[in-house]
Amino acid sequence: EDDTADSLPRSQARLARWPSTMKIFFADGRVLAAGATLVQRDLADTLTAIAQTGPRAFYEGAIADKIVTAVRAGGGLMTRDDLKNYQAIEHAPIRGRYRGYDVLSMPPSSSGGVILIEMLNILEGYPDLAKDDARRLHLMVEAMKLAYADRAAFLGDPASVDAPLAR
Repeated sequence: EDDTADSLPRSQARLARWPSTMKIFFADGRVLAAGATLVQRDLADTLTAIAQTGPRAFYEGAIADKIVTAVRAGGGLMTRDDLKNYQAIEHAPIRGRYRGYDVLSMPPSSSGGVILIEMLNILEGYPDLAKDDARRLHLMVEAMKLAYADRAAFLGDPASVDAPLAR
């Protein structure tokens, strides 16, 4: 099953707000079909520029101009100086273990890594996951419910929230 091809028809009205998106996913007004090749030339050009000249290619010059133009056309307030002066903040990854593997993932302020490791911690308590598809799916859904509940209760921007990550 092709998730992208399945979701596009439902998303067409929303995505139609951006002509560049329509060109990628709805060529000639038709939805990109399952099995079709998805071509994202602007993304490829951006990644190539970053690979060739480093991160400044994204924050200054032609790419920055395109970003600022698109944001402002959508009603945003971004300026070239906003991008030029941006400084990434690097954080150590969050770490966990699952069935003998080291798992490294995004730390807060992203919640994805925290809840991924929490779900894996829960599922590790069930050594028979591979035996029964229905049981595995049920346990995965229950682990997700618990992890997402914890995300809502405990996680946020580390500048404002002291998340109990060790728990």
